[in-house]
Amino acid sequence: MSIFSCKKISKNIILVIFIITFIQAHVLFGMNTALETSLTNLHTSLVKLGKALETIPVTPGKVDQKQLGLLLDDMKLYKVNAEVFHSGHLYEHSMWVEQVIADWCRTESKEPWCSGLSERDKYITALAGLLHDIGKAGDHDFSYFNKPDHPEDGFKYFLGLKKYIMHDGKYFDFTKLLKNLTEDERKVVSILEGIHWDFGGTVIMGFNNKQMGFNSKHGADNSAKYQKFLDKIKELALRAGYTKKINEKLVRQCILIGAADVKGAQPAPGHYTLVFDTFIKCLPFCMVDDRFTEFKYDTIGRQARLGVLDYFNSTWSKKHKE
Repeated sequence: MSIFSCKKISKNIILVIFIITFIQAHVLFGMNTALETSLTNLHTSLVKLGKALETIPVTPGKVDQKQLGLLLDDMKLYKVNAEVFHSGHLYEHSMWVEQVIADWCRTESKEPWCSGLSERDKYITALAGLLHDIGKAGDHDFSYFNKPDHPEDGFKYFLGLKKYIMHDGKYFDFTKLLKNLTEDERKVVSILEGIHWDFGGTVIMGFNNKQMGFNSKHGADNSAKYQKFLDKIKELALRAGYTKKINEKLVRQCILIGAADVKGAQPAPGHYTLVFDTFIKCLPFCMVDDRFTEFKYDTIGRQARLGVLDYFNSTWSKKHKE
């Protein structure tokens, strides 16, 4: 074979190799482009899916039981150092208040304190009732007579505005406790913590029973009490970042926790619970007078409740339409 022929074959081989390489490069380029396009489309789809999932309401659940157990164990360490308002220490009284709410919810026709509330509303109020005195704990003052700032402290605990210090020095994380609640439910719990004293302290104390009426028949003193109570709910709601309009349901929850607080000064009369899977019996460390009867919650309390609700619907809500 001549040198010329060999050169010609070599050129042909080189040309074939070039063509094959070109085709391979083109195919690979196309594959990369297709892959990039696919990845881009996938990313876009995932972004759209994420936004769509954000609009789907999360089904609210119960409070985290492990975190609740840790908190209740810590609350057991706080003891009143004298026979005061409650028959039990912090833990016992807290349990009784939750059980009172559960008992009332089971007998709503006889005890109207829970009327007008959904099952979820009752659960949230029972949870708040269980932890309504949490402001008396978390400060390592384990033996105390009274802590008058505890509603405000409890309100701040739930909003992360104040640190709850466990007995071991660690901070308790309320966001973990309430992770299964909606944002609005967490804010409602904080409002209930802050308001639980006010139905008794503002409305019941010094209530003018003779002037009790409806609509335009409200006595001036009682109307002022209703106004102050409802204004406190609004103030707490604003501070908690609760942007929804104050409605009758929230007012009913605020009244309920206040009444249950007084009823729970004694061991719970029922055998029901909303927060726990099973009823937990708590024994008193002393026995005090029946505060619920002493302050006439069965009579004046019921009238005051109706008065607040009527004043809310007839007067207060009309002044606060925003």
